[in-house]
Amino acid sequence: MKTEDLIDRLARDATAVRPLPRPWKRALGWLLCALVYLAAIAGVALRRHSALAATAEPVYILQQTALFVTGLTAAVAAFVSVVPGTSRRVVAAPLVPGLVLAVSLVWGCVSDLRQHGTLGVASQTDWPCVLSMTLGGAFLWTILSAMLRRGASLAPGLTGTFAGAAALSMTNVEACLTRPHAFVSVVVVWHGLTSLAMIAALAMAGRYVFGWQPATKGLSQ
Repeated sequence: MKTEDLIDRLARDATAVRPLPRPWKRALGWLLCALVYLAAIAGVALRRHSALAATAEPVYILQQTALFVTGLTAAVAAFVSVVPGTSRRVVAAPLVPGLVLAVSLVWGCVSDLRQHGTLGVASQTDWPCVLSMTLGGAFLWTILSAMLRRGASLAPGLTGTFAGAAALSMTNVEACLTRPHAFVSVVVVWHGLTSLAMIAALAMAGRYVFGWQPATKGLSQ
């Protein structure tokens, strides 16, 4: 096929493309879905147990705030990653609330050790949170992935990682809100390992979900 014929075919079959909203606006759209999910799960937990596990302790509030902001900034970073040519500075944004979260968790463990004389790692299993985080994370990631596929990711694994971090951050909030934890170390071990495993799996899935498929069949005719 001659170059002129290729250009003519592409121009003839082209349709008007509507620009996507800015990444932060799309992230807010996904955040709304995540908030509806959190409200639904919290409502079910409230009906079953007549109370939520939320407390007014400053460390708890700081942890949940850091998780929420991490989820939001990771979602923004995911949407930025599917827009070629945009600034990549925002992809480092989730590191800031992530660092705040890590420091608050360490501080919580130190406080438990001072108050109880133990970290309490073996004091409680947390399989219900593992299940809810796995299912909820996959659900929120699927919604986010459907929105991200409207863009063009040049780093599918990275996009999948950001999407996974966003989804798991929100399900962490849900797990901490609906189930009480006697020691912060339980959250670190059970929630932390579940989050890392899920994000790694979703990052691998992202390579297939957001990867480019060669479109050479039609052009070779």
